[in-house]
Amino acid sequence: MNPVARRNLIIFFSAVSVLCALGAFVASCATASEASGKCYLKPCMKGNGVADLWSVSEGDSFQAITSSLLGIFLSAATIAIFYQGKPEAKTRSLYLALLLGSLFSLQSAVIYANNSHLMKELHQHQHVYKEIGADCSQYTTAETCPQDACIWFLAAMDVFRCEVKMEINTRTESTLKAVTGFSAICFVLNTTVGLLLRWWYVQADEPSADDYWQHTGDESMSQNYAPPAPTDSSFEMTNPQNPSFQNL
Repeated sequence: MNPVARRNLIIFFSAVSVLCALGAFVASCATASEASGKCYLKPCMKGNGVADLWSVSEGDSFQAITSSLLGIFLSAATIAIFYQGKPEAKTRSLYLALLLGSLFSLQSAVIYANNSHLMKELHQHQHVYKEIGADCSQYTTAETCPQDACIWFLAAMDVFRCEVKMEINTRTESTLKAVTGFSAICFVLNTTVGLLLRWWYVQADEPSADDYWQHTGDESMSQNYAPPAPTDSSFEMTNPQNPSFQNL
């Protein structure tokens, strides 16, 4: 591939990565403002630590926001460097930074995918959760079971119970999936651009093994087989003006 095509391909991948990182940033901010520290269920199940377990922590929100901002900066820097021309001087540090940024994006994707999977598992309960000592369990007929906070639920074959009705925050579920998707795409793009920089620019500037051994062999040949410098004693022995040489 010619240098112009390489340059355009890297700029294209970087531009798409900027858009994905921007989408991850917007989705992360939406998740942080609406769901950070808030339970996925309304009302949340009673119990110590349940609200913290079924929610997006503030640390996860901070990590997703900072990693998306880092992705935007690195991709924009890549575009700027290649637009200016002669990027060979900066590709070594740039490809390392891109690979490091891709790891942060991967971390965000894994964390939010885990939270999204948890909300998917909550859907299997059909929005009904049995709580010990809940107010709904005291009602034994469909007529007396209040429909605003409880639901008459078929728990087993021909067995109905009045259980607590809980709604899942579907908006939070959508933002979690958005952060997961955008972060995963950013990971793939940044890793691809980093590896292309490594193969096309950094590795091309490094000397090969053949060049190294050839250079080393030339130096050793020049050092081992260089003619010895004349000494004073050898000069005297070969000098015709020397009396000992005349006696020979």
